[in-house]
Amino acid sequence: MIKTVLTTVNGVHVVLNSGKNSIYKKLLFTPFLSVYLTVLSGCVEQKSNNKPLVDLLEIGISDEVRQYTYDDMSYPIFTRAKTVKIENESIIIAPDKRNHAIDFYKSTGGSAFKTIELTLEGPNSVSQISNFQYSNGLLYIVDAFKYELVIFDSRVQAIQRIKLIDPEKPFSMLPRYFTNSEMTIVKNRVYFIADADLNLSDKKGLKKSRTLLEVNLENGSIQYHFGVPELLLTDHWVINQHFFSATNVDSLTWVYSFDLSDSIFINRIGIDKPKRVYAPSRYAKELQKWNKKDLNSKEAYQYYYQQTSYFKIVFDPFRKYFYRFVHHPNERAILSGDNENLWDQDYSIMVMDKDFKILGERIFRRDKVPSVEIIDEDGLWLPYLDSAVENREGIKKFVRVDFFKNEE
Repeated sequence: MIKTVLTTVNGVHVVLNSGKNSIYKKLLFTPFLSVYLTVLSGCVEQKSNNKPLVDLLEIGISDEVRQYTYDDMSYPIFTRAKTVKIENESIIIAPDKRNHAIDFYKSTGGSAFKTIELTLEGPNSVSQISNFQYSNGLLYIVDAFKYELVIFDSRVQAIQRIKLIDPEKPFSMLPRYFTNSEMTIVKNRVYFIADADLNLSDKKGLKKSRTLLEVNLENGSIQYHFGVPELLLTDHWVINQHFFSATNVDSLTWVYSFDLSDSIFINRIGIDKPKRVYAPSRYAKELQKWNKKDLNSKEAYQYYYQQTSYFKIVFDPFRKYFYRFVHHPNERAILSGDNENLWDQDYSIMVMDKDFKILGERIFRRDKVPSVEIIDEDGLWLPYLDSAVENREGIKKFVRVDFFKNEE
């Protein structure tokens, strides 16, 4: 049985659902304070030709598998892992939920070669690890309960704490801590993909919203960047502000993919309006209009899952590719009215070059959907794709994705 309750947190309407098999489970996520409702898309986008007649790249799955192992005293969360460079070697870092720690793995696999344990009390404490990053021997942790950025040196001593809520700002930006939560360090700045603590279910709140949080490490000041593109500020309502992703390209540039928009948006700090590039999946259905404000309904749920969903975009700095991950509607469940299985969807991976030209796309039938990827010198690695061969407890497997060039 599913129970749905509409409540309010800090002036923001929140949909709370219970029930093991809640059909609204993908629509509910509460990063920090609240779940946000927003307009993402619904308008008919201007079309341009960015679909190759023949894929310039064929996408294949190799036989090469990497395994990351851990014992029953640990519980690394690989869905929130990050790839960093340490002494010119690619390293995977992942939060260890069981030990309140950060584990370090060589990207080639094996067990953790290093663990940084954190304390819950005292001058070097962190109450709850949310987002994190490692750069130049320093560990950066976002404390979810205290809303602050804590920086640790190599001795795990807290050398700086910066509050992430600025009382002088008209609203706060809250760093994400789940998939699509890039945290980028550029010189003396830290950038977070973030959500605005605003009621985004009205146009005024949405227009004020920003999506990138900048922290100045020298003076602790905070700035907000990048609003929702004007193209998406329409009367067509769909669900949840956190349904966008963004990836960092260089010190000024972030590329955004909004969930129900065929286009991608290139934002640069210091430039007001983003550049828009039409980049649809070849398997995309044309977006149907939705102009109802009742988001807490079975109809809203059905509408959302009947659309193509561009749920993630990632930049590969080694191959200068962009990977766009796309969910596709479960037509069988739609036709049979099977609401419980609408979320069980095929997905595809689109590959674009540095100029956002679509090079190829491959669809994967309903199977393990990658919630995190590993990108290093050797390639793009995704969680093991064959759900018939489940990961054993204590082992996480990743398989390499291969690209083969075709003649133009």
